[in-house]
Amino acid sequence: MAKNDLAILMGITGDLAFAAGSALLALGRHSPALRAEALIYADDALKTEDAALLRGLGARILPPVPLDADLAPDYLARMSPLIMTRFEGLRLLRHYHRVLFLDVDIAIQGDITPLLDYGPFGVALEDTGYLVGGYHNKAGVNITAPIPGYDAEAHNINAGVLVLHDSLPEPEGLYQNFRKWLKLYARNMLFPDQAIINLMAHRFLSEGSGLVSYFPAEIYNAHPCNTKAQDAVLVHAFGEFKFWNDRLTGYFFPEWKRDYARWLASGGSPWRGEPVNAALAGSGPYEMIKRLLESLPSRP
Repeated sequence: MAKNDLAILMGITGDLAFAAGSALLALGRHSPALRAEALIYADDALKTEDAALLRGLGARILPPVPLDADLAPDYLARMSPLIMTRFEGLRLLRHYHRVLFLDVDIAIQGDITPLLDYGPFGVALEDTGYLVGGYHNKAGVNITAPIPGYDAEAHNINAGVLVLHDSLPEPEGLYQNFRKWLKLYARNMLFPDQAIINLMAHRFLSEGSGLVSYFPAEIYNAHPCNTKAQDAVLVHAFGEFKFWNDRLTGYFFPEWKRDYARWLASGGSPWRGEPVNAALAGSGPYEMIKRLLESLPSRP
Protein backbone atom coordinates (compact mmCIF):
# COMPACT_ATOMS: atom_id res chain seq x y z
CA MET A 1 0.00 0.00 0.00
CA ALA A 2 1.34 3.41 -0.97
CA LYS A 3 2.23 5.72 1.88
CA ASN A 4 0.77 9.15 2.42
CA ASP A 5 3.29 11.96 2.57
CA LEU A 6 2.67 13.71 5.87
CA ALA A 7 0.83 13.38 9.17
CA ILE A 8 0.47 16.21 11.68
CA LEU A 9 0.33 14.56 15.10
CA MET A 10 -1.05 16.03 18.35
CA GLY A 11 -2.18 14.74 21.72
CA ILE A 12 -4.67 16.62 23.89
CA THR A 13 -6.87 16.36 26.90
CA GLY A 14 -10.41 17.39 26.00
CA ASP A 15 -10.12 20.82 27.61
CA LEU A 16 -7.37 21.77 25.13
CA ALA A 17 -9.50 21.35 22.02
CA PHE A 18 -9.34 25.12 21.53
CA ALA A 19 -5.53 25.02 21.32
CA ALA A 20 -5.51 22.20 18.77
CA GLY A 21 -8.22 23.94 16.77
CA SER A 22 -6.32 27.23 16.77
CA ALA A 23 -3.17 25.45 15.55
CA LEU A 24 -5.05 23.73 12.73
CA LEU A 25 -6.60 27.02 11.67
CA ALA A 26 -3.14 28.61 11.53
CA LEU A 27 -1.74 25.69 9.55
CA GLY A 28 -4.53 26.01 7.03
CA ARG A 29 -3.79 29.69 6.52
CA HIS A 30 0.00 29.54 6.40
CA SER A 31 0.69 26.14 4.81
CA PRO A 32 -2.35 25.35 2.63
CA ALA A 33 -0.30 23.36 0.11
CA LEU A 34 0.83 20.75 2.64
CA ARG A 35 -2.30 18.60 2.34
CA ALA A 36 -1.31 16.93 5.58
CA GLU A 37 -3.52 14.55 7.52
CA ALA A 38 -4.05 15.67 11.11
CA LEU A 39 -4.22 12.93 13.74
CA ILE A 40 -5.27 14.01 17.22
CA TYR A 41 -5.15 11.57 20.12
CA ALA A 42 -7.65 12.77 22.73
CA ASP A 43 -9.20 11.52 25.96
CA ASP A 44 -12.91 11.06 26.57
CA ALA A 45 -13.18 14.56 28.04
CA LEU A 46 -13.26 15.91 24.47
CA LYS A 47 -16.72 17.32 23.86
CA THR A 48 -18.71 15.94 20.94
CA GLU A 49 -19.14 19.42 19.49
CA ASP A 50 -15.42 20.18 19.69
CA ALA A 51 -14.54 16.82 18.12
CA ALA A 52 -16.88 17.65 15.23
CA LEU A 53 -15.18 21.03 14.74
CA LEU A 54 -11.73 19.43 14.74
CA ARG A 55 -12.90 16.89 12.17
CA GLY A 56 -14.21 19.77 10.10
CA LEU A 57 -10.67 21.16 10.12
CA GLY A 58 -9.42 17.87 8.67
CA ALA A 59 -8.48 15.98 11.82
CA ARG A 60 -9.04 12.36 12.75
CA ILE A 61 -9.70 11.81 16.46
CA LEU A 62 -8.05 8.75 17.99
CA PRO A 63 -8.17 7.29 21.53
CA PRO A 64 -5.14 7.39 23.83
CA VAL A 65 -2.67 4.50 23.70
CA PRO A 66 -2.33 2.80 27.13
CA LEU A 67 1.11 3.00 28.74
CA ASP A 68 2.76 0.25 30.75
CA ALA A 69 4.86 2.47 33.00
CA ASP A 70 5.15 3.48 36.63
CA LEU A 71 4.83 7.22 36.16
CA ALA A 72 5.38 9.22 39.33
CA PRO A 73 2.20 10.60 40.97
CA ASP A 74 3.59 14.15 41.02
CA TYR A 75 4.18 13.92 37.27
CA LEU A 76 0.64 12.70 36.65
CA ALA A 77 -0.62 15.58 38.79
CA ARG A 78 1.09 18.00 36.38
CA MET A 79 0.84 16.22 33.05
CA SER A 80 -1.45 13.85 31.17
CA PRO A 81 -0.06 10.58 29.78
CA LEU A 82 -1.26 11.93 26.42
CA ILE A 83 2.00 13.86 26.35
CA MET A 84 3.56 10.58 25.19
CA THR A 85 1.54 10.76 21.96
CA ARG A 86 4.62 12.11 20.18
CA PHE A 87 6.12 8.60 20.17
CA GLU A 88 3.16 7.24 18.23
CA GLY A 89 4.79 9.07 15.33
CA LEU A 90 7.32 6.25 15.12
CA ARG A 91 4.55 3.73 14.48
CA LEU A 92 2.81 6.05 12.04
CA LEU A 93 5.87 5.91 9.78
CA ARG A 94 4.52 2.62 8.42
CA HIS A 95 1.76 4.71 6.79
CA TYR A 96 3.49 8.08 6.22
CA HIS A 97 6.78 9.24 4.79
CA ARG A 98 6.98 12.04 7.35
CA VAL A 99 5.36 12.81 10.70
CA LEU A 100 5.38 16.20 12.40
CA PHE A 101 4.49 16.18 16.08
CA LEU A 102 3.35 19.49 17.57
CA ASP A 103 2.59 20.42 21.14
CA VAL A 104 -0.53 22.56 21.14
CA ASP A 105 0.82 25.49 23.19
CA ILE A 106 2.07 26.99 19.93
CA ALA A 107 1.45 29.98 17.69
CA ILE A 108 2.06 29.32 13.99
CA GLN A 109 2.97 32.58 12.25
CA GLY A 110 4.33 31.41 8.89
CA ASP A 111 4.72 28.53 6.46
CA ILE A 112 6.13 25.46 8.23
CA THR A 113 6.91 23.58 5.00
CA PRO A 114 10.73 24.05 5.19
CA LEU A 115 10.71 22.55 8.69
CA LEU A 116 9.75 19.17 7.23
CA ASP A 117 13.10 18.83 5.45
CA TYR A 118 14.87 18.35 8.77
CA GLY A 119 15.24 14.70 9.60
CA PRO A 120 15.13 11.80 9.82
CA PHE A 121 15.13 12.74 13.54
CA GLY A 122 14.49 16.47 13.48
CA VAL A 123 14.66 18.28 16.81
CA ALA A 124 15.53 21.68 18.25
CA LEU A 125 17.81 22.51 21.13
CA GLU A 126 15.94 24.40 23.83
CA ASP A 127 15.65 28.07 22.93
CA THR A 128 18.31 29.99 24.88
CA GLY A 129 15.83 32.88 25.07
CA TYR A 130 13.89 30.86 27.63
CA LEU A 131 16.36 31.63 30.43
CA VAL A 132 17.53 35.12 31.35
CA GLY A 133 21.00 35.89 30.04
CA GLY A 134 20.87 33.47 27.12
CA TYR A 135 21.75 30.43 29.20
CA HIS A 136 20.27 27.04 28.38
CA ASN A 137 19.12 24.12 30.43
CA LYS A 138 21.21 20.98 30.37
CA ALA A 139 19.52 17.69 29.49
CA GLY A 140 19.90 16.70 33.13
CA VAL A 141 16.89 18.92 33.90
CA ASN A 142 14.66 16.05 32.71
CA ILE A 143 15.95 13.33 35.02
CA THR A 144 16.35 12.66 38.73
CA ALA A 145 18.87 9.80 38.51
CA PRO A 146 21.42 8.61 35.92
CA ILE A 147 20.19 6.65 32.89
CA PRO A 148 22.55 4.56 30.72
CA GLY A 149 23.42 6.38 27.49
CA TYR A 150 21.93 9.68 28.68
CA ASP A 151 24.21 12.73 28.49
CA ALA A 152 23.00 14.92 31.35
CA GLU A 153 25.52 17.65 30.46
CA ALA A 154 24.31 18.10 26.88
CA HIS A 155 22.21 21.10 25.81
CA ASN A 156 18.61 20.14 26.45
CA ILE A 157 16.48 19.19 23.45
CA ASN A 158 12.96 20.57 23.61
CA ALA A 159 10.44 17.89 22.64
CA GLY A 160 7.56 20.17 21.63
CA VAL A 161 8.25 20.02 17.89
CA LEU A 162 9.51 16.75 16.39
CA VAL A 163 10.07 15.76 12.75
CA LEU A 164 10.28 12.05 11.88
CA HIS A 165 11.09 10.54 8.47
CA ASP A 166 10.57 6.95 7.41
CA SER A 167 14.29 6.73 6.61
CA LEU A 168 14.83 6.19 10.33
CA PRO A 169 16.18 2.67 10.87
CA GLU A 170 13.47 0.33 12.15
CA PRO A 171 10.95 2.86 13.48
CA GLU A 172 8.94 0.03 15.06
CA GLY A 173 12.03 -1.04 16.99
CA LEU A 174 12.58 2.54 18.13
CA TYR A 175 8.98 2.61 19.33
CA GLN A 176 9.59 -0.55 21.36
CA ASN A 177 12.71 1.12 22.82
CA PHE A 178 10.52 4.01 23.95
CA ARG A 179 8.13 1.61 25.67
CA LYS A 180 11.02 -0.26 27.27
CA TRP A 181 12.81 2.87 28.50
CA LEU A 182 9.61 4.32 29.87
CA LYS A 183 8.94 1.15 31.83
CA LEU A 184 12.52 0.88 33.09
CA TYR A 185 13.29 4.49 33.90
CA ALA A 186 10.00 6.29 34.50
CA ARG A 187 10.85 6.92 38.14
CA ASN A 188 14.24 8.38 37.09
CA MET A 189 12.55 10.97 34.86
CA LEU A 190 11.11 14.32 35.87
CA PHE A 191 9.86 14.98 32.32
CA PRO A 192 9.65 11.50 30.76
CA ASP A 193 8.61 12.58 27.25
CA GLN A 194 11.47 15.02 26.91
CA ALA A 195 13.94 12.71 28.66
CA ILE A 196 13.27 9.93 26.14
CA ILE A 197 13.61 12.29 23.15
CA ASN A 198 16.98 13.36 24.56
CA LEU A 199 17.96 9.74 25.22
CA MET A 200 17.15 8.73 21.63
CA ALA A 201 19.15 11.66 20.28
CA HIS A 202 22.13 10.95 22.55
CA ARG A 203 22.24 7.32 21.43
CA PHE A 204 22.00 8.29 17.75
CA LEU A 205 24.79 10.82 18.25
CA SER A 206 27.03 8.33 20.08
CA GLU A 207 26.64 5.94 17.15
CA GLY A 208 27.68 8.63 14.67
CA SER A 209 24.68 7.72 12.55
CA GLY A 210 23.95 11.22 11.27
CA LEU A 211 20.27 10.72 12.06
CA VAL A 212 19.86 13.76 14.31
CA SER A 213 19.05 16.97 12.44
CA TYR A 214 18.78 20.21 14.42
CA PHE A 215 16.37 22.82 13.12
CA PRO A 216 16.80 26.42 14.37
CA ALA A 217 14.79 27.04 17.52
CA GLU A 218 14.56 30.78 16.85
CA ILE A 219 12.56 30.00 13.69
CA TYR A 220 10.62 26.81 14.40
CA ASN A 221 10.52 26.42 18.20
CA ALA A 222 10.99 29.92 19.62
CA HIS A 223 10.02 30.66 23.18
CA PRO A 224 7.96 33.85 23.65
CA CYS A 225 10.88 35.32 25.64
CA ASN A 226 13.14 35.15 22.58
CA THR A 227 13.69 38.65 21.20
CA LYS A 228 13.05 37.23 17.69
CA ALA A 229 9.87 35.39 18.61
CA GLN A 230 7.51 37.85 16.93
CA ASP A 231 9.14 36.98 13.60
CA ALA A 232 9.40 33.23 14.20
CA VAL A 233 7.45 30.79 12.06
CA LEU A 234 6.49 28.78 15.14
CA VAL A 235 6.41 30.04 18.72
CA HIS A 236 6.23 27.46 21.49
CA ALA A 237 5.08 28.73 24.89
CA PHE A 238 6.60 25.93 26.93
CA GLY A 239 6.62 26.60 30.63
CA GLU A 240 3.99 28.15 32.87
CA PHE A 241 2.74 31.04 30.77
CA LYS A 242 0.64 30.29 27.68
CA PHE A 243 -1.02 32.46 25.06
CA TRP A 244 -4.37 31.87 26.75
CA ASN A 245 -3.57 32.00 30.47
CA ASP A 246 -1.36 35.11 30.50
CA ARG A 247 -2.79 38.33 29.07
CA LEU A 248 0.69 39.74 28.60
CA THR A 249 1.87 36.82 26.46
CA GLY A 250 -1.38 36.89 24.52
CA TYR A 251 -1.00 40.54 23.58
CA PHE A 252 2.41 40.01 22.07
CA PHE A 253 1.20 37.22 19.77
CA PRO A 254 -1.95 38.55 18.10
CA GLU A 255 -1.94 35.84 15.41
CA TRP A 256 -2.75 33.25 18.06
CA LYS A 257 -5.50 35.47 19.45
CA ARG A 258 -7.06 35.77 15.99
CA ASP A 259 -7.06 32.01 15.42
CA TYR A 260 -8.51 31.47 18.87
CA ALA A 261 -11.23 34.01 18.05
CA ARG A 262 -11.99 32.08 14.85
CA TRP A 263 -12.29 28.88 16.86
CA LEU A 264 -14.72 30.53 19.28
CA ALA A 265 -16.71 32.06 16.44
CA SER A 266 -17.22 28.58 14.98
CA GLY A 267 -18.77 27.44 18.27
CA GLY A 268 -15.70 25.86 19.84
CA SER A 269 -15.27 25.61 23.61
CA PRO A 270 -13.16 28.33 25.23
CA TRP A 271 -10.32 28.01 27.68
CA ARG A 272 -11.77 28.01 31.17
CA GLY A 273 -9.55 29.43 33.85
CA GLU A 274 -8.37 32.57 35.59
CA PRO A 275 -5.62 34.33 33.62
CA VAL A 276 -2.63 36.04 35.13
CA ASN A 277 -2.17 39.73 34.37
CA ALA A 278 -5.96 39.81 34.16
CA ALA A 279 -6.03 43.58 34.68
CA LEU A 280 -4.86 43.91 31.08
CA ALA A 281 -7.96 42.15 29.75
CA GLY A 282 -9.83 45.34 28.95
CA SER A 283 -6.96 47.20 27.34
CA GLY A 284 -4.88 46.94 24.22
CA PRO A 285 -1.09 46.84 23.91
CA TYR A 286 -0.79 50.66 23.80
CA GLU A 287 -2.74 51.08 27.01
CA MET A 288 -0.77 48.27 28.63
CA ILE A 289 2.58 49.92 27.81
CA LYS A 290 1.24 53.30 28.95
CA ARG A 291 0.32 51.79 32.33
CA LEU A 292 3.76 50.24 32.61
CA LEU A 293 5.51 53.53 31.89
CA GLU A 294 3.33 55.36 34.39
CA SER A 295 4.23 52.81 37.06
CA LEU A 296 7.96 53.45 36.71
CA PRO A 297 9.57 55.84 39.20
CA SER A 298 10.14 59.37 37.90
CA ARG A 299 13.66 60.41 37.13
CA PRO A 300 15.02 63.48 38.93
